[in-house]
Amino acid sequence: MVSVGDIAPALVGQPVFGLPVELGAKQRHPVAVCFVRHLGSPFCRAALAQLQARYAEFDVVGAQVLVITPSPFEVATDFVPRHQLLFPVICDPDRAHFEAWGVGLDRSLLSTVKTLALGGLPELADGLSYGQGRVDGDPRQLPAWFVVGPGGRLRFVRLGASVTEGPPIDAMLEAVCSA
Repeated sequence: MVSVGDIAPALVGQPVFGLPVELGAKQRHPVAVCFVRHLGSPFCRAALAQLQARYAEFDVVGAQVLVITPSPFEVATDFVPRHQLLFPVICDPDRAHFEAWGVGLDRSLLSTVKTLALGGLPELADGLSYGQGRVDGDPRQLPAWFVVGPGGRLRFVRLGASVTEGPPIDAMLEAVCSA
């Protein structure tokens, strides 16, 4: 498991569009690294819409946004331009990056059931408003949110407790600004 202050796990990948990405000690700017569920998930779609809506706030402070999804490359090559995503999206269908960063699965989906039972229905309704696509990843995949500061150290870590959890954008921006 990774913690604030740790060196971020290695992350090298080819986004669906754009130049290869490599995080590490030579990195000069903060990066918000967002692990999302498969691109067919309404919760993933809601998270991506939220990130897209606030992308300029990251850009204006010199930070990048990077999304990692377990969806296959062929799914993402259609999804990314159709949804006009401005940030790089890396496909990780074998979940190697998810595992290296400690981003797990909701083994029983019990946390999701509890979330919905304890007032999470608005999250479900919001997620479904973005549509449900084909399930192209493990439906138990949890999201996670990180900020990697210049030099490759983690400035913010939030491992999702439920598949319905959305991005903590305000907290990530605060970490970016203090990096």
